[in-house]
Amino acid sequence: MKRSGTCPKCGCTNIVHLKTVADATGGEGAGWAPRKIVQARTTSKSIGLFSDETTTKTELVGITEGYACSECGFLEEYLRNPKNVDWDAAVDIARTHKAGPTPYR
Repeated sequence: MKRSGTCPKCGCTNIVHLKTVADATGGEGAGWAPRKIVQARTTSKSIGLFSDETTTKTELVGITEGYACSECGFLEEYLRNPKNVDWDAAVDIARTHKAGPTPYR
């Protein structure tokens, strides 16, 4: 839908672009936040007076955008800026093919 402008499910051409796909934040202060779908792990090391400390933090990165069919509701979701994601730091992903330039990108 992003490139063709046509829903692959029903053939409708009335496609809506969602600049941000909302994700529920949960908790008592329930609200929404931009959906992020890739986890990245960062490690930092701090040197203290009595000991050194290594901290590992996992955060969600990769804000998404969407394209929705106004007829059947089919939704495609894409990373807004995939080149800004550090894929080597990403966790819980599996590469489907060897990374590198392709004639389609």
